[in-house]
Amino acid sequence: MDIFIFLARFWGLMLVGLCGSLLVNRKLYGELLADMRDKGMVFIFSMLSLIVGAATVAMSNSWTWDAHGLVTLLGWGALLKGFIGAAFPKVMIGTVEKAKINQRAVNIFSIIFIILGIYLLMLK
Repeated sequence: MDIFIFLARFWGLMLVGLCGSLLVNRKLYGELLADMRDKGMVFIFSMLSLIVGAATVAMSNSWTWDAHGLVTLLGWGALLKGFIGAAFPKVMIGTVEKAKINQRAVNIFSIIFIILGIYLLMLK
């Protein structure tokens, strides 16, 4: 299996699974947001995001206007999110607080990311 196909399927499953669960189980979403006020939890999630982003960027770093570019963009996004969360946890906590208030925006972004995830899963 080509490494790009592996990454596309990985990101597709992550996007569909995580964003789908946010839409289906809003109570869990609220509980997770409450946990993200803790700097230790922010650091752990940031390290996870940093690892996934770094692995993606190391294996696929192609800035094109196709699925390769989308995978690269997701990888760099995860890498940036991980860095910001680890270096500036208060910024991440503030962002989480804003997301808690604006549930409609979270729903819209979740739907967009589910569509992108399905697109990545359909690649061959």
